[in-house]
Amino acid sequence: MMKMKETIVVEGKDDETLLKSIYEVDIIRTNGTHLSKETLEEIRAAHKDHGVIVFTDPDHPGEEIRRKINEAVPGVKNAFLTSKSRKKNLVGVEHATKQEIEDALSHLLTYEDEEETLSRKEFNRLGLSGEQGSRGLRIYLEDYYHLGHGSAKTLYKRLNSRKLSYEEIKKVLDQINE
Repeated sequence: MMKMKETIVVEGKDDETLLKSIYEVDIIRTNGTHLSKETLEEIRAAHKDHGVIVFTDPDHPGEEIRRKINEAVPGVKNAFLTSKSRKKNLVGVEHATKQEIEDALSHLLTYEDEEETLSRKEFNRLGLSGEQGSRGLRIYLEDYYHLGHGSAKTLYKRLNSRKLSYEEIKKVLDQINE
């Protein structure tokens, strides 16, 4: 069993159980969207000691928890499941396969006060917002870059966090049409 250096933050007990069946890892559970001061302090301490990976479900509550943690503890890493990990009405870490978990944890994202590598105008020129088919293109990029599902605004921010340029993204989107 592989040992994880970082502590992983998850939402619930089932997420913890699954991850501990795959890795030797320290886990912090949020137990819902209300993050207590104690839980945030525990996350801060773990981040300072050996790093933290936020691995929440790809739904509204999961994204809310992720946002709160990223605002309170800058520099944490983020892992995202792809849209392919959704199974009928089952969404979330506890329903993911071992391969989907490993894949998510091998493509981490850290939010920084980043320079803009992709302008809003370039984002729109790529057809990622306001056009027929924009949603499909966004989902393709979210999965390709392991950025988790979100709105156009969220994708724009995450593409810039990865420091991706217009040219790099266009090259990936051009593969769809080949």
